[in-house]
Amino acid sequence: MQSGFYIRLKGRSLLDLSKKKKINRHGVSMAAGVSAPTIYRYFAKDTEGLKFLDLDNFPKIMIDGLGMSTKDFMNLKLKDLFNLLEEAAE
Repeated sequence: MQSGFYIRLKGRSLLDLSKKKKINRHGVSMAAGVSAPTIYRYFAKDTEGLKFLDLDNFPKIMIDGLGMSTKDFMNLKLKDLFNLLEEAAE
């Protein structure tokens, strides 16, 4: 099998993108109107088990939850959100 690459959501470090002074996962959940379990999955220290990202909720999380402007959200690069990891060759 050839080695390949995959991406992993940066998780808890995404909180650093917040425009709010003091932010935690519960506050993001409340501000965005997204369930706490979803927020805890997306902002976990290790997002290895995360297999999908709800694209209906993600903008709400980043804009309403983290306090980003729409312009800031639209200017995010993939490297701001994801880590690129290499799969081990077998």
